[in-house]
Amino acid sequence: PELPTVNEALGLKDYELIAYFAIFAPAGTPADVVTKLNQAVNAAASSKEIQDKFAGIGFAVEPGTPDALAQRSKLETAKWAKAIREAKIEPQ
Repeated sequence: PELPTVNEALGLKDYELIAYFAIFAPAGTPADVVTKLNQAVNAAASSKEIQDKFAGIGFAVEPGTPDALAQRSKLETAKWAKAIREAKIEPQ
């Protein structure tokens, strides 16, 4: 459709929104449990059935490591904290 981008409509420079789904364990979960959960989730996410189902609705399934997810979470949190501060959005 003929809609302006977020950058065009709101004048936001370098706006980027990446949606992702992830599975987190509670803080303090033993490393061996995190490893087992990660292996099980990655095995399921790598299956052809899951890959095909998600591809059918426009998602790319990208299994990863707990460290990679932690890094992504830190980057996303910092990015959105900055955007919230700049927009002068107050906590409610």
